[in-house]
Formats: sequence, structure tokens, C-alpha cells
Amino acid sequence: MNQPRFYKNTKLEFPLMLDLSSSASQAWGDLAINKLEPHLLSSLIRAQPNQNGDFENGEWQHLPRSSVEHGTEWDTPEGTAELVNALQSKPKSEIARCWQRLAVRVMSGRDYNYAGGDSFYDNEMKDKAAAEGQLHALLAGDGARYVFPKVGHDKMFLRFDAIVLSTIEIDDAAHRLEFTV
Repeated sequence: MNQPRFYKNTKLEFPLMLDLSSSASQAWGDLAINKLEPHLLSSLIRAQPNQNGDFENGEWQHLPRSSVEHGTEWDTPEGTAELVNALQSKPKSEIARCWQRLAVRVMSGRDYNYAGGDSFYDNEMKDKAAAEGQLHALLAGDGARYVFPKVGHDKMFLRFDAIVLSTIEIDDAAHRLEFTV
């Protein structure tokens, strides 16, 4: 690897990625993760995803809540329903109104045990990533969040079977929502 070039490119790309991330977050308006009240953010972190485990040979292998998630217990279905009602009552930005018409699948690799993973992602960042993924799934017209506790973000794109399943689900949901993907 050409290390000097890598670091020079990273120096240029990283601020751009942070700026794009900040702009995308701000586009959510009152629903932006960094603008939510602490109790709503905490509820998003604890909301149970649609699946938590691994998808192998066409089946989900369920796992208990990962140690990288906030706490040891998921929120109750009633707590999640209250969360959805609170989120729905907030003013919607243009992106949030559009999002409610989409079929969305969020795949979250939650294993940070790889080179640089634990040193870069602190607990607050992990919690906010979980909250943002859950927010996107909950606000979608047809949304789901799939958590892979034993898969790092760097390996998510190797989960071809889960990606294919998500693509099929999105296509089916888009037909129900009468929205072209």
C-alpha cells in the first residue's frame, strides 16, 4: 500500500465525509439524532430490531442482545409503540416525509473488534449509530433493521444472502407502497 498517498487522500476525504454526514443528519430537522430529547434517543437505542443475529443458509440464527449494544434488555413492544407515536408527532422535514413513503432495510454490523474499530468508535458513537439505524427503520413506510452482532461494519458487504433477502423485501414492500424503487 502506498501509505503517504493513503494518508493524504484520507486527510482530504475524512472532513468531506463528516460534513456530508452532518448535512444528512441535519436534513432530518427535529428528528435528527443530535436534536432528539435524551429519553427519545435512549428509547431508540433500546428499541428491538427486527432481527438480531446472523443470516446463514437462508435462516436467521438469533443471538441475545450484543454487548456492544446499550444495556442488556430490549425495550418492550409497548415502549417502542410509544416511541413511534412520539416520533410521529414531531414536525417532519422534507426528507422525513419522503422517507415515510419508502421501503427501507437497515443492516447494522455491530462487532467493533477489528483493527481500529474499538479505538475509533466509542460507546456514544455506537449508541448513536444504533439509534439512527432504528430511527430510519421506524419512520419508513415499510422498514426493518437487521443487526449482526458478530459482524464488523467492514464485513457487512460480504453478507450476500442477507443483502439479497433485503432487496427482495424492499421490492415486495415497494409494490405494496406503490412506490417505484
